[in-house]
Amino acid sequence: MNILETSLFSRINIQQINSRPRSKIEYFLQNATIAKTTTSTIELELTSLNLQKLCLDVIKEIEERFQNDITINFTFKGNSNNILLDQRLILPILINLLDNAAKYSRGTEITVDLTVIVEAQAVYLIVQDYGIGIPAVDKAHIFECFYRSANTDHIAGSGVGLTVVKRCLDLYAGKIVVQSDLGKGSQFIVSIPLEEFV
Repeated sequence: MNILETSLFSRINIQQINSRPRSKIEYFLQNATIAKTTTSTIELELTSLNLQKLCLDVIKEIEERFQNDITINFTFKGNSNNILLDQRLILPILINLLDNAAKYSRGTEITVDLTVIVEAQAVYLIVQDYGIGIPAVDKAHIFECFYRSANTDHIAGSGVGLTVVKRCLDLYAGKIVVQSDLGKGSQFIVSIPLEEFV
């Protein structure tokens, strides 16, 4: 298995990540991931996971964090059992994307869509929100550490979540595509290459 470079995380101050209280699982997973990747290298640790159950666990945490003032529509397509993934990287990706989708939604009734598609060679995570959207001028910068769009000044945040997502995907040789309409919402499409099923 390849050894992957992780020098970017050496520039991240863990104390700056949590600008507001997080659930225990969020706090532990995000910080543990970054702490482990402040060294010069990391090796993928693939284990057999039930991806559908993992997603449901994360959804439950997000719903509890937002005191159930959120509806997460979850669609899962494909095989959910015995998928070889590195849980240390998958969890921060899911948590940060869903947390951002909820946080940057508007109004008191928050709706977020999570679609997971498992194919033979890759797994796709699609997170759709119906919130404030991302200004076109900011799209090229949203994965930069501590960068925040001008239209998010009124919302608590650190500007680190998407950096964590992008770095985890880089370690995984994964990709992320962002589509956003200002005032209508954003969609994040993640693709993660898969090893063979167990």
